Amino acid sequence: MFNSKKPILLLVVIWLLSIATCWAEPTIPQGLVDSTPNKAILMNFQEWYSTSGKPNDPKISGTVIFSSPRSMVAFRDAGKGTIVPSHFHSTADEVLIITGGSGEILVNGEWVAVKPGDVHVNPRGIIHAARVLGNEDLQFVQVFAPIQSNGGDTNIVNYGDKVPVGLVSSSSDKAILLNFDAWYEANKKPEDPKISGAVIFSSPRLMVAFRDAGKGTVVPVHFHATADEILIITGGNGEILVNDEWVAVKAGDVHVNPRGVIHAARASENEDLRFVQIFTPLQPNGGDTNIIR
Repeated sequence: MFNSKKPILLLVVIWLLSIATCWAEPTIPQGLVDSTPNKAILMNFQEWYSTSGKPNDPKISGTVIFSSPRSMVAFRDAGKGTIVPSHFHSTADEVLIITGGSGEILVNGEWVAVKPGDVHVNPRGIIHAARVLGNEDLQFVQVFAPIQSNGGDTNIVNYGDKVPVGLVSSSSDKAILLNFDAWYEANKKPEDPKISGAVIFSSPRLMVAFRDAGKGTVVPVHFHATADEILIITGGNGEILVNDEWVAVKAGDVHVNPRGVIHAARASENEDLRFVQIFTPLQPNGGDTNIIR
């Protein structure tokens, strides 16, 4: 005699298995994390500077806080009297985020005074220099993408020297100097509960963007399979998931997520969260955000 319950039971089992498959968390591929350290970082620049700054030393001092084949992130202090001669990099793009003090940078052949909140991008192959001539040192976060080779990639040039052709391969064929605070005043969207902003520079080696996460923004748990992500908090209020722990962040915090490390973020209900975002290298078309449900 035909038992009608068995086909129904089989269909129920198949349905339950399909739900379980849909709800299963994606597996993070092994071997993605190849950095020093091999976990996320959250460090505050001002706290580092209060114990390690050397304002009266006329040279650049500091410490590397993160490195991988894709990027290097360092905290830097250029003491009073520091002179960095004209040079270019043949393999790496360089990003400077000014966090304090004063100084001047050679930008596209012109000396320009810089201040906190300024973001300076030098594509590889672009000549630049720096000097600290006043009574203050110059403090900044420095990012190279990719990491410089052993022995460095600083090619000193004299007036009239030629840079090899073809090194510049980016969205801008010139250096960039923009101030985050000035951009925010013109573009802020604190009441919009999502991330808005603008990409200010991109190349095959990195992407730099100014971002505003409006009040109540929630970025779900995710990881990146190809890129390291660097956030420099410039203002506002929020929390970031750092090595499985929610941590409040503030202006001056620098957060690095190596590829393959899960992270998330949420802005305060009372204040937006502002930050400079850097991916090294540039994410592929369609992005590289793998959501963990």
